[in-house]
Amino acid sequence: MLREGFEMKRRLLIILMVIAILMLSVPEAFAAGSVRYIKSPNGRKVNLRFGPSEKGYGVACQVGAGTEVKYYSSKGGWATIEYNGVTLYVMTKYLSATKSSTTGGGSGGGTATAKGKTRYIKSPNGKKVNLRFGPSEKGYSVAAQVEAGTEVKLFSSKGGWSTIEYNGVTLYVMSKYLSSTKSGSSGGSGGGSSTATKVRYIKSPNGKKVNVRTGPSEKGYAVASQLEPGTEVALISSSKGWAKIRVNGFVVYVKTKYLTTKVP
Repeated sequence: MLREGFEMKRRLLIILMVIAILMLSVPEAFAAGSVRYIKSPNGRKVNLRFGPSEKGYGVACQVGAGTEVKYYSSKGGWATIEYNGVTLYVMTKYLSATKSSTTGGGSGGGTATAKGKTRYIKSPNGKKVNLRFGPSEKGYSVAAQVEAGTEVKLFSSKGGWSTIEYNGVTLYVMSKYLSSTKSGSSGGSGGGSSTATKVRYIKSPNGKKVNVRTGPSEKGYAVASQLEPGTEVALISSSKGWAKIRVNGFVVYVKTKYLTTKVP
């Protein structure tokens, strides 16, 4: 009996030790909500996308090595992260637990950052100016709308479009809307109207996060992010059941039924 009791304790101790070893061996990268950093083996900027695939999901922004993000989960080689308050996706191979900067070289953001020149947004009609996720009005959605006089970093220009950095995000703007001198908006009927300043809150009938999209439809427009109920947004306009809103500097769309004037 004593020997059986000893064997039982020994086995239990071995099981506990194995569990402890397994717990210690789990990569820290799989801790939800933990801080991670972008790494780039070739010194170029890394694409953050609206969904976990290179096909069917557009590039939300490009970030340099060492950029801090929040990690949530991984599946199929893709990680769900949060960057600048927006839920995005990146290949897990580009995430690291330690911060490191690009070693230079390559044609991406490593060299662009060094050459970045300060520029200011100008608007001939006093309206806000669209900053987009790509260098075209077709195929690339509006990431943000900014006032004249807004400071950005200019990386390069080609074909009438300029690659800039705004709030730490690489975006694109028509070159004609950039100036080397700062000037304010002259008013007008653009984004400074009252519709752009209306505060709304996200509501959810089931308590789950609400999808916001790159355009006013569930078909043809990717999910840009998922917002918690109670998230404050700025209402820009609404039409046919969809609302154009601004949140965390990004312009996105959400079904009007998910907006309320009161904090849920």
